Parts: sequence; structure tokens; C-alpha cells
Amino acid sequence: CDGENGSYDIVRADSIVEAQIGDTTYKTLAEAIAAAKDGDTVVLLRSVSVDGEGVVVSGKAITLDLGGKKLTASGCSALTVTGASATVRGGTIEVSAGSDTYAVTVGASGSLSTESVTIIGHGASGVLVNGGSYVKRLTNIQATDGFGIRVVNGGSASHEGGMVVANYGVFIAGSGSTFNMNGGDISAAGFGITGNGLAANGGTTINISGGSVSSTDSIAVYHPQAGTLTVSGGSLSGTCGGIGIKSGTLTVTGGTIAGTSGGAYVDGESNGNGINVSGSAIHVDSRAGYAGGMNISISGGTLSSNNGYAIDEVSGGGSSQISSLSVTGGSFRAALGSIRLAPGANASVSGGSFSHEVPAEYCATGFVCDGEN
Repeated sequence: CDGENGSYDIVRADSIVEAQIGDTTYKTLAEAIAAAKDGDTVVLLRSVSVDGEGVVVSGKAITLDLGGKKLTASGCSALTVTGASATVRGGTIEVSAGSDTYAVTVGASGSLSTESVTIIGHGASGVLVNGGSYVKRLTNIQATDGFGIRVVNGGSASHEGGMVVANYGVFIAGSGSTFNMNGGDISAAGFGITGNGLAANGGTTINISGGSVSSTDSIAVYHPQAGTLTVSGGSLSGTCGGIGIKSGTLTVTGGTIAGTSGGAYVDGESNGNGINVSGSAIHVDSRAGYAGGMNISISGGTLSSNNGYAIDEVSGGGSSQISSLSVTGGSFRAALGSIRLAPGANASVSGGSFSHEVPAEYCATGFVCDGEN
């Protein structure tokens, strides 16, 4: 009894096929994937469930055209790409509710590109990039409980378009792991993009050149690890702040970084496991136990806070762990002040436009803060 087209018809069992390559049809999608050769396009002809095993692409370069259909799984990733290259387009991939797994997994030496796809993860995450590479184009990812995208073990992911709507947007960890935000939108309740402060999780690279990253209940980007974070464009905004940093290198040459809270600003304390944030554009937490040694360079962009500071630092040990803060340009607009640092911060401000006076001790040698205008 075949109900694929919305009504139920009695047909011969051997007439039901799931996939096609050229003029050849296959009873199951797995059979079509196994038969596919480099350069082939596998077309899904009906919505299918691949519980327990999922669909695995390995050792070939193919295109999977979902044909507007849905690929679902329970207890496993619906799609895994490892040691292969795959382009997936035009349909939906989903793991069922209660499955503590990823809708899509990209393994070591795997390369995946998705175009016009909806990916729904109800458990761990939408997409796991575990040492492979993933390019997201015009793809929407929904992750009700976990992360939209998880990048680990030297994997790389590029967000070119579409949306991520998740509890947490993107998690990145491990030496060589890279996340590029070039377009589209990430919307999260918690951190929009986050790492982890354990030593083994450092060595990451995050580049933000376009699109928007927002958090309704926290900050857009949390960077506790020893890695590099570069913002050259795009928009970072959160009710509790734009960026929170505890280790690594931050470079801002463009874009907007905003704390959007309308509530009263609360002076936070250093946090030994996470970060206390209240609405500043950039929160710096100098905390013993983290890699620290932060180098922050700002030459452009707009930093704003509705209720706090453009840059605000707290320290768990009473002194700053900012090795260098260089400000040579940019616009700093905040309710309470432009820059407030912990004792011992190595600051050098030689350019920029500020809504509040920059303390003299932060100004570079030979520079003063001029409030004439």
C-alpha cells in the first residue's frame, strides 16, 4: 500500500523504488549510493527512513538530489560523509525526536556542501564536522536541544547563507578547527558561536566577514579558548553583549558588535566556568586557569552598548591578563563608558571615535582624548 503521493494505492511491491541514477532506478537509496560513481547524481524519488544505519557516502564524489523529499533517521545520523565528497540539495534531512545524535556527520577527509536543504536535529546537533569540511549554502539548520553546527578535531565549516536556529548556534574546538561566517544568519538562545576553555580545545580559528550572529539570552560569541577570532564584517549582537573573551587573539577591522540589553547594567565578577555578561559590546574576563594572554586589536567597526561599556574587563585575580589592547580606529558608542579595564592592562589607544572620554592611561604615547566635538 503506497501512500507517497498523499493517497493510498495498492501496487506491486517490486514496483516501489527509492532512488534513481540517470535512467536506472534502485529499490533503496543505499543501493543507489553504493552503485554511484564519481560525478553521478543520485535522485531521491520518495521520502525514506534509514533508521539504525543511515546513508553513508564513502570513497566517491557524488551529488545527492533530495528532490524535495525527506530523509529521516532514528538512532543514527541520517547522512554520513567520510573519505568522500558530496553535494546535497533540495530537500529535508532530519533525525527523529529523542535521538541523541546528529542529523548529518562529516567525518575525516569528508567534504560536504548543502544547497537549499533543511536540516533538523532534535538531539545533539544538526551537523557534526569531525575532521572534515562543510560548506553551508542556502541551508536552514534547526537544532532544538544542542548546537546547530559542531566543528571538532581540525574540521572546517563555512556558513555562506541560510539560517541556523538553535539553542546554541556553533561550537568549535580543537587545534586546526576553523569556522568561517561569510553570510546568512545564526540565531541562538545561548551563545551564537562558542568554544571551550580547556587546553585541549584551543588552536581554533573563527573568521566573521558577513551575515549576522545573535543571541536572545546571552552573547553572540564566547571565546574562552586559545585561538584567533577575526571580525571584518557582519553583525554580532546579544542581549547580554556582542563578544565575551577569556583567552586568545581578537582582531576587529569592521562589522558591528552590540550589546542590546535595555535593563540596568550589573557589574559582573570573574567566572571560573563560563562568563558573566550584562550588555557591553566586548566583555573581557581575565581569569587564572584559562590560557589568558589576550591580544586585542581594533582598527575599525562599530562597538555599541545600550546599557554598559564598549569594552569592559573584570579580573579574577585583581589584575588584567590583556597582553595588549591596541585601538587605532572604530566607533565606540556606549551608555556608561567607552573602555574600562582591570589594573595592569597594556592598552594603547591612538585612534577612533568615542561617546565617552578615554582615560589618559589608555592613550598611546603622544596621544590625548579630545572632546572638542
